[in-house]
Amino acid sequence: MTSRPRQIGLVIGQLGFGGAEGQLTELALGLSAAEDRPTVYCLSPIVEPFGRRLKAGGITVRVIPRIGAFDLARAVRLAFAFRRDGIDAVQSYLIDSNPYALLAARLAGIHPFVAANRNAYVARDGVRAALDGIAFRRASAVVVNAIAVREFTARRFSVPLDRFRVIYNGVDLRRFRRAERSGSTLRIGTAGSLTSKKNPQMFVEVATALAQRFGHLECLHAGDGPLRTCLGSAVGEGARATVRFLGNVPEIGSFLQRLDVFLLTSDHEGCPNVLLEAMACGVPVVTTDAGGAAEIVRDGLTGHVVPRRAAGEMVDRASELLQDSHLREQMGRAARADVEERFPIERMITETREVLRAVALERR
Repeated sequence: MTSRPRQIGLVIGQLGFGGAEGQLTELALGLSAAEDRPTVYCLSPIVEPFGRRLKAGGITVRVIPRIGAFDLARAVRLAFAFRRDGIDAVQSYLIDSNPYALLAARLAGIHPFVAANRNAYVARDGVRAALDGIAFRRASAVVVNAIAVREFTARRFSVPLDRFRVIYNGVDLRRFRRAERSGSTLRIGTAGSLTSKKNPQMFVEVATALAQRFGHLECLHAGDGPLRTCLGSAVGEGARATVRFLGNVPEIGSFLQRLDVFLLTSDHEGCPNVLLEAMACGVPVVTTDAGGAAEIVRDGLTGHVVPRRAAGEMVDRASELLQDSHLREQMGRAARADVEERFPIERMITETREVLRAVALERR
């Protein structure tokens, strides 16, 4: 084996809309540009929208679908794919793919294996938690995207702290830029799946309260999920015309550039991509302290951090921003500068390459 892995297998459950899927795409394209040869292994037939971008960048995407609820034979099929592609090192990208990727790597005779967790909360029964713990402890390294995720994973799955590498998510600053906003209409918004961990009910509550305080206010939600139907009926009568659910938005940067304030109401997070993207667009943010959000936002400088489920406090912080254009501008510029310094996509790619090289050298 060379001093760093040339053929890298990146394993993920699906390539639909999602922050982890976007980060894997950026990583694969960045590794390829740095003369590594990544191959993406998707454990479901859901390969869009990111599969299209990967293929356009010359990255091979292989689909290894499951047959049943927990399909161990899928690990065998994945191992055959690793052997056929000459993979030198394997990196799993989400906790659900860790056990499959570890077993497949071992069956294929590949020992440099990097596991991952990207959320500070996951619900697990006894058997699945045991499998997750085995994958973490047998991994050459465990990549997490926030200190909060490291602390949760170490505690929940009994993983030694020295096994972890904290690599924050990154933003492609060429794709997410500041844009001048004009007009009398103020806009707040959020983006994320309509699932319970994102607590979209709190967004509706906060948006409804803000719509009652401010005239000419639009409240926009980008993203889809199982809660969409019930949330539509939860919007108060007085705000029904101002709170709009847009579904999945193909170009999230254009959506974020339209906003005056971005809200994140999640109960559970890792390193929220959309926070970084909003900040890169020069939009001041108000977020709950879920997961690594409080590690991203400098409270009072690049945005505001409130406790989870503290809807009233989020309304107050957002109101301060909506009624003060100078404060919005100042905080938005600070947010953009902070992302440029701390969270460029190039840093995420470089740090991940260093981990892959280190585990390969340790194996040698």
